Order: sequence, then C-alpha cells, then structure tokens
Amino acid sequence: MTTSAFPNGTSLVSSALTPDSLATIIQAIVAQILGFDPVINPNGAFSAVRVSWPVDGQPAWGIDEDVCFVRATQQDNAFSRSRDETFTPGTPSIPVAMGYTQTWDVHLALYGPSCADHARLILSAFSLDWVKDLLFASNLYPLPWPGRPVYAPELFQGQWWKRADLSLEMNEQVAETTTVQQAAFASVGIVTNTGLTDEINVP
Repeated sequence: MTTSAFPNGTSLVSSALTPDSLATIIQAIVAQILGFDPVINPNGAFSAVRVSWPVDGQPAWGIDEDVCFVRATQQDNAFSRSRDETFTPGTPSIPVAMGYTQTWDVHLALYGPSCADHARLILSAFSLDWVKDLLFASNLYPLPWPGRPVYAPELFQGQWWKRADLSLEMNEQVAETTTVQQAAFASVGIVTNTGLTDEINVP
C-alpha cells in the first residue's frame, strides 16, 4: 500500500503495483519455476532471473549462461479505464472506496542454451495452482490463452546468442481509498415569476 497526501488535506491510499514492484514479484516466481529458492539462495535466483537490463546495453553474461530478464508494462485499454466508487456516509468526512482493474503485459526475454525449454516450462507453470496462488496473494490474475514462446536467436558481435521471448498478460485488482468532506447544508435559491427571491438552507 502507498499513501499520497494532497494540498487540500486529503490523502489517497492505493494498492496499485508499479512496473518495478510487479517485475520483482514475477522475478521470484520465475526463479522458483526454474528451480531456485529466492530465500535460501537469493544470489543464484536473482542472477538467473533479473529485473533490469545491463547498464551498458549489451550482454553482461556468458553466451553459455542461462539468464532471464523480466519487464512489466501497463496496458491502456477500455477495461482498465473503468472505475468503481462506493461512498459510505460519515461525519465530518465521507470515506470513498474506489477500485479498478489494471492490465499488465509481462515480457520475459530468456538467453542461453536452455532458453527455449525454460520459456516452455514457465508458460506451463503459470497454469498451475501454486503459481496462481502466489499471484493471487498480490491481487494478480493471469489471463487465459497466452501466446506461445518465440525462439529468436540474437546476433551480437559476430556471435549468435540463443534467445526466446515470452509474453504473459495479467490483471491486477487495484483498491484505493480516500475521503471527501460532508456538506454542512445545501443552499437552494427560488426566483418567482414576479421577481421575488428567497433562499432555503437545507441541513
């Protein structure tokens, strides 16, 4: 949960994930799928599955080393633009519960001799209950019928680096809360056809 304070004194509490935080969640799951324990062996797990690209913009690992990179990107679609709001009467402020669904594209770029087989394994594992339970704990729900991995070796400095790409779509259920001030009264003005005016304050 993150809390943002605004100049008018109100605040917004949101469960929304950032691209980096979502990539970190997927990183730990993919590491487990590939046989690593992120708790017991974090160095091995997060060396094999990474969430950031090399700063120099070129391979920073051996051509025979299996490495997976995770990138999460928010998708803009009609489904993610819809927002629900629920107001709960209160004094002097009214709590507002809001919710919407954010759609994500999670792209995995795998390098190394086992890249194609690892991509197949990851795709299959994302249909298993234990993986879905881990995603559910972070309000994430994978969409059905993902595309098949694409095997596309990459030419770099005169060498062909084995590479496979896999894209997974998932929905995130986002919950947000804020407050709005309750009106003390409503002022109603009346003007008759003869020009007389009156004002009524309704508590």
